[in-house]
Amino acid sequence: MIDMISITTYWQQFKDCIDQLRSSVDNKEYSNQIATADLMIEIGLTIEQLGITQIQQVGDRLHEKAKLFGYRVPFVTPEKKYEFCLPKITNAETLIFAIVYYQHLKNYENVEYQGSINWFRSKVIHGVNEKKISTRAQAEAMLGEIRQYCQSQNIAFNESEFIKKNDESAKEYTTRLFKNFHADKTAKSEPIGLKQLNESKESNLSDELAKLEKSFEDSRNKRNQLIVKIDALAKKLADYHLLSQNHHKLNNEWNNKWFFTKFFDWIMSWFSNDSFIKNLKTSYEQVINAEHELKQEFHPFDTADAYRAELKKQLEETHIECDKNQKQINEYQLKQLEYKLEQRLEQKLQEKLQKDTAVEQKEPSVTKVLSEIKHETNGSDFSSNLNHYYGFFKEHLPNRETLGAIAVGVAAIAIQNLM
Repeated sequence: MIDMISITTYWQQFKDCIDQLRSSVDNKEYSNQIATADLMIEIGLTIEQLGITQIQQVGDRLHEKAKLFGYRVPFVTPEKKYEFCLPKITNAETLIFAIVYYQHLKNYENVEYQGSINWFRSKVIHGVNEKKISTRAQAEAMLGEIRQYCQSQNIAFNESEFIKKNDESAKEYTTRLFKNFHADKTAKSEPIGLKQLNESKESNLSDELAKLEKSFEDSRNKRNQLIVKIDALAKKLADYHLLSQNHHKLNNEWNNKWFFTKFFDWIMSWFSNDSFIKNLKTSYEQVINAEHELKQEFHPFDTADAYRAELKKQLEETHIECDKNQKQINEYQLKQLEYKLEQRLEQKLQEKLQKDTAVEQKEPSVTKVLSEIKHETNGSDFSSNLNHYYGFFKEHLPNRETLGAIAVGVAAIAIQNLM
């Protein structure tokens, strides 16, 4: 038999696990999830100290804090349609947070009210038990998100590993989660930073860009659907008001008639399909049908105004998401262009280097020629050859008068060329 726990213990156990998770400067999504959990825990720890009036507002306060997760998940059960605010899973750290949050939701099955309220205590206990139905559905929705992420990242999915064991401390539990799910196989889902972008290949950039474009397209489709819903609600609301005004006008006209006129109209309704009474009856049926269609449109909300306000809020959030995706797409396209330019520049440099190398190989340097000449002649042979050439020129050298005549002729030719 499972021991039941108080609401305070329930939230304290969640706090013990969250305290083992450390915020990350590089992972804003993960840090925001931890901060949101801290705000919810702060409210949850005070529930059993509240009076009957305050405790009725706790659900709304927790729901408002859960909206800070910024991720809505629709979930349908045979009994009801839900829309839960859950932590979004984008990488290994947010996966671990989602598992801890799933464990927290599952743990609500073991909760019983042990607070100080005596008057209306049965009502409070009934409310706690009713909350277990929606929390059970919320846990299933969270498990579905975890399963979907694990499948997309080829991570083994084992639901039994997500639950904290009875003999396991919060530290041991979170340490086990980090060991199992913060391995290299989940590192590929980490957000790409600027340094990684500079080092990534063009194919990786293209893949990331394709994902962002798909996300942008999904957000845009969601935005268009919300606009269609808002327009449909406005049309049905306008039709309902118009039919109501028409029925109200006919009804007032009927009430202002004399008795004998009413009696005459009643008699005429037996013989004519266009009598006043039949028109009044038709207008009433039209109002009833329009009201029914209008209620179907804004179900499960209580009023059309509440539904319209929620649609406008979601539309605004979708606008922000579209702008965010568009900005990220522009950044990735710029990075992709920079990478292509770097590739082109590197290619040009390689071509120039190869060209210069070819020229050097085709035209050997003077130093290389002298080196080859020196290599071909050893020291003794070179000296003997020089002595031989010197002796030959000395033997056949012209006399001084001949050399003087040659010098005068050369000077005359040079002066003539300069003039």
